[in-house]
Amino acid sequence: MSNSLISKKGNPRLPQNISTSGSPGVTMDVSVSMKSLINRATNESTINKNLKGGWNWNMYTPVIVAEFPEKFRSDPDFEEYHGNNLPLLKLLDGDHRKHMYQRAFPGEQTMPGYRIPVKTKEEYHKLFYEINWASRKNANKEEVFIHQVLAKEPEALVIELKLRRCGVSVCGSPDAGGTVGAKNSPHVTVGAFGRCLKHGESNVRRAVQLLRNCWPADNMLKGELLEGLTIMYSVYPVLSNPSSNKLCGDFVSFFNRYANMFDQREAATLFKDKGGRVHHKHGESIARGIVSHWRDSKDNKCTRKYRQKAVKMHVINDLIER
Repeated sequence: MSNSLISKKGNPRLPQNISTSGSPGVTMDVSVSMKSLINRATNESTINKNLKGGWNWNMYTPVIVAEFPEKFRSDPDFEEYHGNNLPLLKLLDGDHRKHMYQRAFPGEQTMPGYRIPVKTKEEYHKLFYEINWASRKNANKEEVFIHQVLAKEPEALVIELKLRRCGVSVCGSPDAGGTVGAKNSPHVTVGAFGRCLKHGESNVRRAVQLLRNCWPADNMLKGELLEGLTIMYSVYPVLSNPSSNKLCGDFVSFFNRYANMFDQREAATLFKDKGGRVHHKHGESIARGIVSHWRDSKDNKCTRKYRQKAVKMHVINDLIER
């Protein structure tokens, strides 16, 4: 960081009359066993990496804890405060630092922290993703998305509703409440689901159903494979036409054969290679690979000739070549 302000336009201009919110926090010692309201997965590898050279106080910044109003005393998420008069504190930022501190100082019961006041759970979750994504990008998209849903951000709630309608979910934390979307469903990444939605929610639902039927034991759907199938349903509406039962059944039978031979990753790789592995168009490449393999497969519920007449190769080629 330079000592003077640098501007590409020559004359640095700082914003004036900046609004402020919240109130200054308080530095204090907090419990090393403090819990959070749904936290990111705490990875042992990260802790071991950060402690490889030992503990360095010059690199430590206090963990941030949020203090809630008294009305949350009886809330189920605050069970550690039931029956006592302790301040209602929840760890907001610094879970890895907490575990590092516990390992470096096993006999200590407290650690340095910075306490800030919050009024609601929604405010807590909003602060989490603003600290860990908007400001530092320490959290991944799934971790941030969970807190956006819990903060009741409108856009996140819309996506969460579509997750439920499509029969999938997003996991951002192993903690209770750390998964949103359809209950008891396979997970998807936020990015992959967003790309799929561009090709129509109804097509996403069909693709999800096929993948769930083909790999029922998998708890995660391969994003590129889901996107490829969604694109295929989008550009070949005949596969969604109730009057095309013979063709639809033929495709499902074909796809099931591949599912019996390969796992999702292997199938995605095979179809992507067959589709030309076009840069920045992996979903489209997978769709083309699926179409190509299917059109050339042996007669099943319909003949190869009928299949090739109904499913034209130029349709997916035109999409990729745009």
